[in-house]
Amino acid sequence: MKLFGGPGAHLSETYVKNVLTVGGRYVCGNPKSIMPVWSNTNGGPLNYRQIQELIAFLRAPSDEEFIVRDAETVEPLRDATGKVRTFRGWRDPAFKPDPSATAVPDCYLGTQTGAPAPTLPPDAVVLELTAEGIAYDKKALEVPAGRAFGIRFTNKDAAVPHDVDIRMADQTVLVDQATLNDVGEVLYVYPPLEAGSYLFICSVHPIPAMTGTLTVK
Repeated sequence: MKLFGGPGAHLSETYVKNVLTVGGRYVCGNPKSIMPVWSNTNGGPLNYRQIQELIAFLRAPSDEEFIVRDAETVEPLRDATGKVRTFRGWRDPAFKPDPSATAVPDCYLGTQTGAPAPTLPPDAVVLELTAEGIAYDKKALEVPAGRAFGIRFTNKDAAVPHDVDIRMADQTVLVDQATLNDVGEVLYVYPPLEAGSYLFICSVHPIPAMTGTLTVK
């Protein structure tokens, strides 16, 4: 992680909160990082209370035990034998970075899976899809089987990365597109697909609002 103000500062409450809110770009300074956003203020899955609890866990030392408490009553929780349940924190107090390690790590930029996208033929179907408010404007798309196709994708969410990947129903990735990291437009090209039903999905915000059905027939 990127360090601010010396060793250990990367685990400050403010720093971790920013990482969870903004995503990987805050860690390494690269806007193409696809480390996901976790806070629901930017389309992630965790609310403010869950973010607070995650930060507390990450900052808690691993050589100390903490009591597991009920989220509503704050009373200690017990196992089947009546013993109070405990857990250890995540932070290793003895950890020291390798002397050769850099303060700013490489960003995770994703990987291309499957065959490279083919050149889009002149008569190919090109669909229109827009992301705004951490949501796609369409929930269903249709393309012909056995033919390469394109999606002209428009991102209207300033400084919020989105993409349009294609997956099988079981979430197996078929096409992993590069993210569009700010307001703009890109033409994504996809290889021919067999007839069937697939998912089109934003890999950064795989929430219901950014998942749809691609019908190929």
